[in-house]
Amino acid sequence: MISVIIPVYNAEKYIIACLNSIKMQNVDLEVICVDDGSTDNSGKVIKEYCTSNHFVKYLYQQNAGAPAARNNGLEHAAGEYVIFFDADDLLFPNALKNMLHSMTINSADVVMGNYDEIDEQGHFLRKMNQRDCVVGLDKNWQFVLCAPLPGNKLFKKTFLNSHGIKFEPLKIGQDLNLYLKILAIAKIVLLDQEVMGYRIVQGSISRQYSLKILDICNSIDNVKEYYATLGKTNDYKKYISIAELIAYRSQLAKIRFFTSEDQKNKIIEVLGRRIRKSYLPSKVLLKTYLKERIKCSIILCMTFFNLY
Repeated sequence: MISVIIPVYNAEKYIIACLNSIKMQNVDLEVICVDDGSTDNSGKVIKEYCTSNHFVKYLYQQNAGAPAARNNGLEHAAGEYVIFFDADDLLFPNALKNMLHSMTINSADVVMGNYDEIDEQGHFLRKMNQRDCVVGLDKNWQFVLCAPLPGNKLFKKTFLNSHGIKFEPLKIGQDLNLYLKILAIAKIVLLDQEVMGYRIVQGSISRQYSLKILDICNSIDNVKEYYATLGKTNDYKKYISIAELIAYRSQLAKIRFFTSEDQKNKIIEVLGRRIRKSYLPSKVLLKTYLKERIKCSIILCMTFFNLY
């Protein structure tokens, strides 16, 4: 059985479409909706859905964030396999069946699929083929530039539990944190098929702008510590540090949405220092590294001259 774990916070607008897309999956499954203290009608909508769809379970918790909600759902999961899905996303037909088949025949710990980006109305925006992100490295390092979102990945639950893998209590970078950790220890297989629609919602946490974006530093530091405990610090420097640089550049790019000069200066101080100290990666990743450093320099220069 597959457990689909969905953290829910004020998602009444999208949750039914999400649940219906899961209902159409031709596999044995359960859905665990963890209401993270919603202030809208999300809880009521899900409870009504549960009355005629008994594969859906409803859990409530005081607002503690998506990582805590996902971990809560994992503790209650009865399935042998789990997928962490967002309440505003859509599973494509046969996605779970195909991912489960790939996991079984490859004896994998994690199966990762392609996905489409969709807008708030569910209209197609662009394909996100993960095969295009694969680089010429061996083992899981070939996947270091792939998207870290969890909704396109099926996990073997025993793998997560045996390694103590959970979502860290972070405001920013919780998905990246988990993904970079599994790169070090999991057997990952890429399924070259679209499995989900990832909805771009303007009000989502990843698109809100405050000094909380600096929590990306805590996310990265936690990953570094994890690699150190595994004795893989050199692997981190050679392969994973490029993801660190991309994460800093991604957060730095949000500086154009800030109006406070004090906040801008703080972001430049913290992220700028970390970018300058970034490691030189493996030769295969060097071109990407140089491109990212150039992008960071352009953002900083344009911010300095009030052009960004």
